[in-house]
Amino acid sequence: MFDPGNDHEGYKHLHVGKMRSDIKGFLKPTRYKLIIPVFVALVLLISLLTNLILLPKMGEGFCNAFKSMQEYEVNREFVPLEMINANPNTSKIILQFKEMDRINNQILNSLNVFPENANLLKYGNTYYLDQIIYQINPLYPGPCDFAPFFYVHTGTIMGTGISGPNCRYYMTNEHYECISSFLMQQGSPKDMIYILHPTFPQFTPITLPRLLLHILLILFVIYLLMCILFYLPERFKSISNFVPKAIVLLIMALFLSSLLFLILIYEKSIDPLIPSIQEPQNYEYNVVYCQDTKTLNSTEIRMMGINVTDYKEPILLCHDPSCWEICENISQERELRTLLHIHGSNPSCICGFGI
Repeated sequence: MFDPGNDHEGYKHLHVGKMRSDIKGFLKPTRYKLIIPVFVALVLLISLLTNLILLPKMGEGFCNAFKSMQEYEVNREFVPLEMINANPNTSKIILQFKEMDRINNQILNSLNVFPENANLLKYGNTYYLDQIIYQINPLYPGPCDFAPFFYVHTGTIMGTGISGPNCRYYMTNEHYECISSFLMQQGSPKDMIYILHPTFPQFTPITLPRLLLHILLILFVIYLLMCILFYLPERFKSISNFVPKAIVLLIMALFLSSLLFLILIYEKSIDPLIPSIQEPQNYEYNVVYCQDTKTLNSTEIRMMGINVTDYKEPILLCHDPSCWEICENISQERELRTLLHIHGSNPSCICGFGI
């Protein structure tokens, strides 16, 4: 005998079972669904490893450079103080020049850590292009370490992830404090403005659990989009006649090709922002005593700030030829980088050449 109640219950079970089957089919991984998520996962993994390895090294290099800059500023005061004397000591001045050269080369070696690794950092962070990653997950913790670099070069921050409250530092707190302390005391040196900006974000360290959680969220969203893309042809038979899997695969290929094209554009746009490597320079210093001199008058002595207290002898200075001409004559095609007129009872010229 027909029982409408039992038939209704059977239909409900059948419908629920079909829904469960549809959901399983919708979320079931296939090699086609996983192509783009796996590609994105590799990009994010490369970025993670690149930043974990190189950004702390970059922070250490900047910190060491700024410490050396402070040391350089202290040492550069010696020569003007020595030049106040009526008879400056040329040996002490040359030793001080050599010490300043050593410190300057330390600065260059420390700063070169960025341009030396620029290509790895560039290709390891291409996902910042057009802020795509932040449209998928606005809370993604990008590296704050890049914010000042892009800000100073472009006038804007490339993506809220490297400037807003969600960005995180890969450099250590020690290096952050070192750099921020230097900037607060000295201000940003004009020749270093591309590295850091006085208003860079406050220190919050990156944590792997938080970063991995956001990476998984991004991959899950992308996987859902792929599931939808492949589910529609299966769900609607009328559509599947016109949108076979081959067309879906073609769309995926176009997506990957477009992504590659955007990466190439990114490469061309970012290259001018990467500072060139400055090679450390060594110098050779020569002291040349001059034959023709002139005696400085009281006005010239006062203008040069020379201390003549208890000094009764005339103060002489090289003249005709000048120190410039003397150094040029002995240069032997070497580049003249330092020139100093030494006054006193036995005047001379200090000529510094690049070697």
